[in-house]
Amino acid sequence: MPRKRTPQPDRLGAQDGAGMPPEVVAHELRRIILRRFRKADSGTSQSPKDLAEALDMPLSNVAYHCRVLAEAGAIELVETKQVRGSIRHFYTAPGLSIDWVTMILDAQAADDSAWLEQQVAKHHET
Repeated sequence: MPRKRTPQPDRLGAQDGAGMPPEVVAHELRRIILRRFRKADSGTSQSPKDLAEALDMPLSNVAYHCRVLAEAGAIELVETKQVRGSIRHFYTAPGLSIDWVTMILDAQAADDSAWLEQQVAKHHET
């Protein structure tokens, strides 16, 4: 099965005034990830593995969406570490004060929580 290609920022659609395409926050999991970064202490880095464990989601899904967010400039790769033959990536989200992103994250919080519960239940069924 071929690997899905990570969308490039210029292919995601029109840019807003802050330089981030609105389509970046269209996916529920990306909004949940951004919300976790917004709640974390400023400058605190998180890895997709940390996020996957906290959200009880598959690492591959979380890592993919972190890459999309990083390519769009919503989060920033600040460190990589070699851990037992793999590379662990650490991100921060210095620019989450963008007003429209904050409004979307707040407005979609209840829907995203319900979506996350549904996804976790599906994940545990398999």
